[in-house]
Amino acid sequence: MRILVFILLFSSKVYGQFSNNNCDSLVLSKEEYIKCQTDSVYLLDISHKMNFISKLKTEILPVYRDSRKKVVLSGTLRNALDELKLTYNIVLKEKTFRILETGDSNQLRVQPKSYISLLLSLELFKIYPDVQGVLLNEIHIILEPKTTLGELSIYQELVGKVINLIPNELEKEILTASNELYNFKIKNGKYFLFLGEPKSRQKELNMVNYLLWSE
Repeated sequence: MRILVFILLFSSKVYGQFSNNNCDSLVLSKEEYIKCQTDSVYLLDISHKMNFISKLKTEILPVYRDSRKKVVLSGTLRNALDELKLTYNIVLKEKTFRILETGDSNQLRVQPKSYISLLLSLELFKIYPDVQGVLLNEIHIILEPKTTLGELSIYQELVGKVINLIPNELEKEILTASNELYNFKIKNGKYFLFLGEPKSRQKELNMVNYLLWSE
């Protein structure tokens, strides 16, 4: 998946822009033809998202990378983060596969640009973690692949465990950076999926995301 995103970013830099779909009404059904034709509306969306990812990876995150690497974690907190990160990655992988597959099927597999636009939005969850968007947002109880109430409870427990293990000294060290990265995300919310409303424990979630972020 990351290779595909790299190719997209490289292609846009080298070749300028993507071409429109070549939709053949003699080959495609009427419904497929209409979807194929309307797919071009996603061209601008793709361009904006690729530029945003480029800015995020080359201008924004590098500002905080050294500080994040210097953060010293207790063994207990590190273990809790490892457990949460494993769950986060497994859930994200499954949701990415199912969401892309469902979207492609709904698009009759003739809207490649819509597919790429969705792929780029999902890739943002890998570039910088979002436990609210991937694990805790209750919209996942409704959307496929559905999160069960039991699974949601487990995710809440894993996140809560990390929050409770963050000492006051560490909170003071990372709070500013984690909030700044969250504010940057909110200002560019149109590029993100499953944002939802800010939570009462948003600053704690911001710190969890910051600690989960590692490269």
